[in-house]
Amino acid sequence: MNRLTLDPRLAAELSGVVHRFAALHPYERAWEIEAWGLAQTDPWLRAAFAEVWTPTRIAKTSSADLELLLRDVGVTDIDAPLASVDGTSAWSVATKWKAQLGRPTTSHDDLFLGLAAAAYWARLRADTPSDEMVYDRLVDGETLAAQKLWGAACDCWGLFWEALSERTPKNVRKPASSTGLFRAAVVEVWAQRYCGALLLAAKESPEYVTTGLAFVDDFLASFPLTGGAAGWMLHATKGRFLIQCGRHQEGYMRFEGLLREAPTAPAGYRLLADAVLATTAPPPPLVTKSLGALRKALQMNIDRDGKWSLAERLADLEALAPKPSA
Repeated sequence: MNRLTLDPRLAAELSGVVHRFAALHPYERAWEIEAWGLAQTDPWLRAAFAEVWTPTRIAKTSSADLELLLRDVGVTDIDAPLASVDGTSAWSVATKWKAQLGRPTTSHDDLFLGLAAAAYWARLRADTPSDEMVYDRLVDGETLAAQKLWGAACDCWGLFWEALSERTPKNVRKPASSTGLFRAAVVEVWAQRYCGALLLAAKESPEYVTTGLAFVDDFLASFPLTGGAAGWMLHATKGRFLIQCGRHQEGYMRFEGLLREAPTAPAGYRLLADAVLATTAPPPPLVTKSLGALRKALQMNIDRDGKWSLAERLADLEALAPKPSA
C-alpha cells in the first residue's frame, strides 16, 4: 500500500470523522482524529489506522523520510515556503507546498502536508514557535490532566498561556476571533479546564494558589469581556484563592455576587464551602456567612440528589463555627 493512500474502507470511515470535526482548525482535527483512532476497538480499524497521518506518527518520522514523502507527493521546493512563511501558522507552509502539486489532493494528502509542515517548523524554527507548537502545550496539559497529574498539567498550561499571551493582540477584550487555533471557543474552554486543575493542584501544593490568582487576573485583564461559563469559573476560582490566601472579605464578596447571579446553581455553594474548608483558621465571620449561604441552598433543595455533597460540607463548616458561650 502506498504510504499516502488509505484503504477505501478506512477512507470512508475517516470521511465521517472529518465531516464531524469540519468546524475545527485542521491541526485540532488532526489531534481529534488521532484520539478517534486510539479509541477504536475493532481489530481491523486499529490495524488500518496505522496508515493515517497523526501528530504522533509525524513526530516519529525522520526528516529524511518526510522529505522523501513530500517529493513523492509532488512537492518540488520544500525550503522556500519555510523561509518565506507568512504569520505564525505552519499550515500556511502546507498551503504553499500544495500549490506546487498541480493536481487535486485528497484529505489524506492535506493532513500529511499540514502535519509535515508543523514538524519541519518545530525542527528548523524552534526559536520562533508556530501556532501548532503552542497548541501542543495545550494538548500535553490535557494528557497530564487525564492522568490526574494536576501540578504538571498546570505547569504545562502555564507555558501555553505565556506563549498565547505573547501572540495575542492588545485590547481585543475577548479571546481571539471565531476562526483559527486560538478562537474563543478553544481558549475559554481551556481556561475553565486550567482553573479546575489549579484548584486541584492547590490541594497538593499551596503555591498554585498564587499561580491561580495571577492567571485569573492576567486573563481577565487581557479579555475583560469574558462571560458565560468561562467567566463564572474564572471569578469563582479567584474567590476561592482570595479566601485561601487570607483576603477573606474580598473573596466572600466575589462569591456573594456569583450566588446572587445564579442562586440555584450548586457549584457556587460548593466552591465557597471548599474555599473556607481549605483555609487555615478561617475567621468566625467568614464561617458564619458561609454557613448561612449553604443552609439557604439546602432549604431551596438545589442539591436534592446529593451530587454536590452540600449537606456534608455544611456539617464540616458547622464543626468550624464558634461555639456559643456557656
